[in-house]
Amino acid sequence: MTLASYFDTLMELARAGDANAQCRVGMMYQEGRVLKRDDVEAVQWYRKAAEQGHIDAQYLMGAACHKGLGVPKDDTEAVNWYRRAAVSGFPPAQCAMGLMCRWGVGVEPNNAVAFEWLRKAADTGFSWGQYLVGDMYRDGAGVQRNDAEAVEWYRKAADQRNPEGEYRLGLMVALGRGVKQDYTKAARWFERAVGQHHALARDMLDALEEQNAGLVDDAHAVQLLEKAVEPDKAENVIRLIEVFQAPEDSDEDESDESGDALAELRRLAAAGDAEAQYDLSTVYRTGLGVALDHAEADRWLLKAAEQGYPRAQNALGNSYRYGWGPREDAAEAVIWYRKAAEQGYSLSQISLGEMLLAGEGTAKDSASAAAWLGKAAEQGEPEAQNHLGRLYQTGDGVPQDFARALALYRRAAERHSADAQNNLGEMYHQGNGVPRDETKAVKWFRKAVKAGHPQAHFRLGRAYENGWGVAANKGEALRLYRMAAEDHDAEAMAALQRLGKAATMRKGWK
Repeated sequence: MTLASYFDTLMELARAGDANAQCRVGMMYQEGRVLKRDDVEAVQWYRKAAEQGHIDAQYLMGAACHKGLGVPKDDTEAVNWYRRAAVSGFPPAQCAMGLMCRWGVGVEPNNAVAFEWLRKAADTGFSWGQYLVGDMYRDGAGVQRNDAEAVEWYRKAADQRNPEGEYRLGLMVALGRGVKQDYTKAARWFERAVGQHHALARDMLDALEEQNAGLVDDAHAVQLLEKAVEPDKAENVIRLIEVFQAPEDSDEDESDESGDALAELRRLAAAGDAEAQYDLSTVYRTGLGVALDHAEADRWLLKAAEQGYPRAQNALGNSYRYGWGPREDAAEAVIWYRKAAEQGYSLSQISLGEMLLAGEGTAKDSASAAAWLGKAAEQGEPEAQNHLGRLYQTGDGVPQDFARALALYRRAAERHSADAQNNLGEMYHQGNGVPRDETKAVKWFRKAVKAGHPQAHFRLGRAYENGWGVAANKGEALRLYRMAAEDHDAEAMAALQRLGKAATMRKGWK
């Protein structure tokens, strides 16, 4: 099949409403393949697919809005699209959300929320998320500064041949931050990054060579290295997000497009290495260095999962739960989540608990859900702690215990869970398990609001309307109600209707 006939086939499917085809057509317009490049036409097709829930298209819509390609540049709208893809578990979108939140692009800056998004991406094995989590630990942004932890995350990324991970690991080794100082080992990491055309790594390697030759003194070399580890600034967000974008590659020889690292990954996967199979699946799913190929991603993911690799089993569960793979199948998702959960994989324990609570793909069983969520909560997962707190608050599947609910909410809230912060505020407002304290309620609602929690906007607005724990301020109450209403919060909409005020819709809200 020629490229032209392939495009014609895609266009026929796209016009019939096939979301995958719509996204592909958009990519071909954006790349100028077959037809002249047309960003406006590309965005039209991305939007059609994105509105059907196509995750890649949602991400690409975010990128288009962020860079002003085919649509006026609108960072707020970019955040809306990135968030939709990120919530569905797409690692590049989670990284994009992390960067936008960290640097306040299209959203209020919030390091704690940024860290949550980046950690979600990193936990999938996505190397760009791993090195960015390393940055957060290095800079003490959204998490307590910990150079040793930063080094570990950089190493995870570097082990996947991520050039930024290699470069940053070289910097930390050269400076002796979180690891023993060793200029020789640092130079090796810089050399690996240079092999992937990392310009700054070339500069650092030159600096070390000059220092070794006595052309510059140690103090000058260290000054250059220290400057290099300063946090990336907001203007680098677009550059970094462009790296995550996964357009379809040209029809070049496979060895040219993927490089030695990909060839080695394929070799290991073919030899039966489960971790390599999982990583190769991620490469095809995200299109890093190869054309996006979900069928190939599914094939390698299944191989890794069948070998008992828990990260792959969890990813396969996600694929069936959200319809990313061959089909949406909640019962099959439960099977794979359970396999990983039984191996102690906390994210699967949470997902299995959620599905048992909802009766999704299995009979509803709140007691079993509580047991699985408890296992994840013990591993320090704030999402599990919040879920379990809710069960103890309501007595669903466990004996009602306000004190235990409060303790779980507090643990999760202190780990920056916006849901838990909102729930903890409501516990103080209601006086459940603790004396009623509107001042503390407002404190926790305010934290959740900073993280963008819709219901917390309503509850903080309620406090301002009634003067609970804060000076009454009807104007502030209305502002908060409107923000919650824009996110479809029913209580906020009812409050605005009661007050005779219409919700002011954000641009693009329907």
